[in-house]
Amino acid sequence: MTDFNTTLEKFRARFLARAAHDLSRLRGHQQGTVLAKPELLALVHHMAGNAGMFGFQNISVLASDVELQLDNDADATPTLEALVALLQETVEPKE
Repeated sequence: MTDFNTTLEKFRARFLARAAHDLSRLRGHQQGTVLAKPELLALVHHMAGNAGMFGFQNISVLASDVELQLDNDADATPTLEALVALLQETVEPKE
């Protein structure tokens, strides 16, 4: 493995650790520990960019969709639920 690939794998691992933390925060948001709109926007904005950078295109697209819906004051609930489910599959894979 090249130094570049090794470094990329380290960043992917950091992304997954961060995604697990974000998943916890999004679950809390769904269960009543509501994040303020600016905080939720920042979370999904960063997630969209980082997910895309590290090869998690489906997460990137859903996070971007949530961000756009929130920006437009649309109901992001169904998309947020899909994002949470995808994050769960990604960071908590079934054995």
